[in-house]
Amino acid sequence: MNNQTGVYKKWSFKILVFVLLATIILPGQFVDAKSEPLEVTVKSTTQATDNYILVKINTNLPKKTKFTITLTGKNNFEKKKNIKADKNGNFEKKFKKLKDGIYEVNISSLKTSKQKRKVRKIFGDDASNLTGEFIKDKKVSFSEYIVVGEDYQKQEKEAQELIKNVKDNPTQKNFSAAYSAVIGLPFVPQVEKYKLQLNEIEKSLPAEKKADYNSLKTKDEFTKALKEYNSNIKGAQLVQKMLRVNIDADSYWDENQIFKYFPDDTFTIMDRLKNNKNIDGIIFVGQAHMTDDNGDENLRNVIMSYFTSPTMENLGDSFSELILSDPQTYYNKADGYQIHPSIYSKLDSGERGNLPFIKLSDNNTFDDLSW
Repeated sequence: MNNQTGVYKKWSFKILVFVLLATIILPGQFVDAKSEPLEVTVKSTTQATDNYILVKINTNLPKKTKFTITLTGKNNFEKKKNIKADKNGNFEKKFKKLKDGIYEVNISSLKTSKQKRKVRKIFGDDASNLTGEFIKDKKVSFSEYIVVGEDYQKQEKEAQELIKNVKDNPTQKNFSAAYSAVIGLPFVPQVEKYKLQLNEIEKSLPAEKKADYNSLKTKDEFTKALKEYNSNIKGAQLVQKMLRVNIDADSYWDENQIFKYFPDDTFTIMDRLKNNKNIDGIIFVGQAHMTDDNGDENLRNVIMSYFTSPTMENLGDSFSELILSDPQTYYNKADGYQIHPSIYSKLDSGERGNLPFIKLSDNNTFDDLSW
């Protein structure tokens, strides 16, 4: 009898050990591989004011799905917060006491092994059941840029309204107004985001409204077509076969914006005129009001660039992306450039890089121009 009792105890102990071992097997091994695939949706209604960002996200993921929200900004700013989705797949988190500027919000789910059992079952091994554009590196991933600051937000809202206007009423005039607002936005991610929207809208513009840039020949024809395309164009001059285009540089917020966005503004014009055989090149002249030592405000030439026709023809479609991320590329490719000394001296060293300052007298292309 005692022997039988010992045997039972021995087997009971083995069964207990087996159960305990089973409970500590890696979580992924318990996932039901036959769970239905789930196409993940992520929608953001994130809000911002002049000093905080309220991240608000809606998903179709289960309750208690774990996420990390990472907020990054200028000067290596970074904050992280962990959060779980509610029963509707929603979650929100506030980041306070933020300085004016642009911030990137990154949302990432924790890896499957760190999720609750019920969540793991839906995710599948290493998120194998999850599909769609938001699945990256076996995680749910989403990012967006948010602007903080009343002035920045107002400027972005105006651009959004003009984009909506050209969507509702696709005319060249409305497109030009929207385009001017977009390229005047203070941050590169904003410009890139809304330019993509405008590129799609441009395809829907009535064909008869589009100028035939290859056939433009006279000063008046160039001026009319370019003003209709971009309201910041103040006029054009034609000397022999050299086209000079004057651009309103007052539309930029500061010196760094002039340096960063003058290249993209002028490249879009080059891209339209590069096949025009009636010109041998283009000189772009950015003009802005400056205050002299006596306190008088005058319109001055503040930035200039020169591109010959062969140079323009060699610039590919991806050049726009290159100069948005690195404006120096534009100035290095130009056949000539000039930056006003007071503009050059105020440029961020990171933006300017090793781009040299060139005296106006050192470049005979701009002989008849002055500061």
